[in-house]
Amino acid sequence: MRRVIGIETEYGVLATSGTAFSADALEPEKAARILFRHRPKGYRNDNMFLRNGGRLYLDIGAHPEFASAECSTVAELIANDQSSIILLQDMADAAATDFASMEPSRQLHLFRNNVDSVGNTFGCHENYLISRHTDDERLTSVLGSFLVTRLMLTGAGVVHAGVADGNATQDDPDMAQDISDSLGLTWGYSSRQPFMKATSSWDPTKDRSLINTRDEPHADKNDYRRLHVICGDSNMSVFQTALKFGLTAGVLDVIDSDIDCCELELTDPIAAMAIVNYDAHAPLQLRYGGTASAIDIMRGFIERIRLLGEVSVMGSATAAFLDQAEFILDTVDKGETHLLSGLLDWAIKKELTTQALKRFQERCGERISAEVACAHAQRIDLAYHDICRKSGLVDALRAQDIVKDLQVLSQMPGMDDALDWSLEKAPSTTRAAIRSRFVEACLEKNADHAVTWTTMRLDAPPKTPVDVMDPFTIQDDAAERLIRFVKALSFEEANWIDIHTQPTPS
Repeated sequence: MRRVIGIETEYGVLATSGTAFSADALEPEKAARILFRHRPKGYRNDNMFLRNGGRLYLDIGAHPEFASAECSTVAELIANDQSSIILLQDMADAAATDFASMEPSRQLHLFRNNVDSVGNTFGCHENYLISRHTDDERLTSVLGSFLVTRLMLTGAGVVHAGVADGNATQDDPDMAQDISDSLGLTWGYSSRQPFMKATSSWDPTKDRSLINTRDEPHADKNDYRRLHVICGDSNMSVFQTALKFGLTAGVLDVIDSDIDCCELELTDPIAAMAIVNYDAHAPLQLRYGGTASAIDIMRGFIERIRLLGEVSVMGSATAAFLDQAEFILDTVDKGETHLLSGLLDWAIKKELTTQALKRFQERCGERISAEVACAHAQRIDLAYHDICRKSGLVDALRAQDIVKDLQVLSQMPGMDDALDWSLEKAPSTTRAAIRSRFVEACLEKNADHAVTWTTMRLDAPPKTPVDVMDPFTIQDDAAERLIRFVKALSFEEANWIDIHTQPTPS
């Protein structure tokens, strides 16, 4: 099935005078408001549909959130998502003077992660267009089993002092080496896992689940549904984001093709997820009897995706992504996870932390406690997920050839467009291209307008709204007439409201 995909990423905001753990942090709401003072020119509020077709806004809890445009390939999705990071970096740079002029002077941090310092969680949500006629029971059982066993492929990593509450002890000798054994730290694949309480639910805030069932298709509801997956981690590794969406779309194609997955379905996905997060080798109870490890279940899913030949969102890179996934599984299976320390977030952070704690312990000249080690690990974790140019780690690690996600992605067939991170460019294969042209025309004319995922409206002078319900539409006559009308507006026509609502001089 040809499929539309999209990503929604919430960012943590912190402005402090010292480290990320300083006690004098500015209220997040105030810090976010200062940041959004430096939004792109032409916007009059904090809810912005951008030239790249996506949406940037302030979500509940003062979290900046970017929702990508509708994309039909992982290459388009990566380009769209990464362009939003550049925009947020530019806004943070522009706001730096505001924060520095405070008393005391402060520095802004923007975190692309999932848990703050007091234990609140925020999401990285995945959207997949599916048929209205998809079998709900099969979808929930098969996809739920996949989502909880993909953690070693898609997780951003988590570290605890001691053994994580209620979870299995690790048996991976490489994941447990040095730091976990000698300093009492436990490493997991996903920071989001502890917050998952159900396989599916309607309300993502009260009963966090793998799949959110709220029915908002942003398309013709007679034909489509929007599958909303809310259990994933926010990845810094661009390769991992691409792999996450490619494999998940592949499993949806497997479901649509009625390929048998009975031997991969779990009895209790949520209970299994808590085990998998710390032990990919542990036996998991299967729905129709017997047990299998997360590694073996994932191998089964990859085998079934290969039966399809090519998955539309991965295109000619399908085989390359599946080969990389199998390499990761084999590497985890052998306990050689240090070989993944340039590619996957959890492995990169573990290696960085291991080396940093070794150096710290050598300087101390004595064994450090698990609590001290964990505090250092968490500081490294925050710096890794900080997207700000001045304080973040990932761009520097890429420059030093430590993080190799872009290198791996660039070598895959058909992935060149994934590395074009222009904020001016919208996906060309979906209605996002139409929305982008409308937004650009309105911004150039400073014309009042309103946009949703399906509708475009010019407010001054008022015109009849245009609806584009098919997400695969790239040309629409009514939309093109509206765009031409906007481009032909004079300054007075486009700014009629502003001109006629100014106070009359006395």
